[in-house]
Amino acid sequence: MQIIDDFLSPSDFELTQHFFFSEDFVWNFSDTIAGQKGLDQYQFTHTFFSLSKPFQSNYSNFLQPILTKLNAKYILRIKANLRPRTPQGVLSPYHTDMDLNQQTAIFYLNTNNGYTKFQDNSYPDVPSVANRLLTFYGGLKHCGCSCTDENIRVVLNINYIPS
Repeated sequence: MQIIDDFLSPSDFELTQHFFFSEDFVWNFSDTIAGQKGLDQYQFTHTFFSLSKPFQSNYSNFLQPILTKLNAKYILRIKANLRPRTPQGVLSPYHTDMDLNQQTAIFYLNTNNGYTKFQDNSYPDVPSVANRLLTFYGGLKHCGCSCTDENIRVVLNINYIPS
């Protein structure tokens, strides 16, 4: 597991964050998180690319600064998740994103009191801090916690094979 703060330069991060928080960015409603339905188990997503559903979003040029610094050999999936505020922090189900011996990167687009948690308690919880990149072995079961102090928690999830 690796945590890199200030992953992008301030100017690249400002452009990237502005893109995701623009009223022109398209979010799709998902009534499940990691396959689980229930109260507060919903989010809005935007899939840029997925092996299972080859689709290239028109917005992919805004991801270039992240992908360049990530230096991935193969991209398996890129998906943005927007989770609305909840009255108390709500954990999603523990899950792995894929089962392809991949790396997972989570890029945090805003600071809030939500976090990423691992089922294996030997890994620390990782707070949502804007411009932070978390990378870890994709076979680790993890979950996200909603925030209570901001209207939304937004992360970019990238599954990849490292160079």
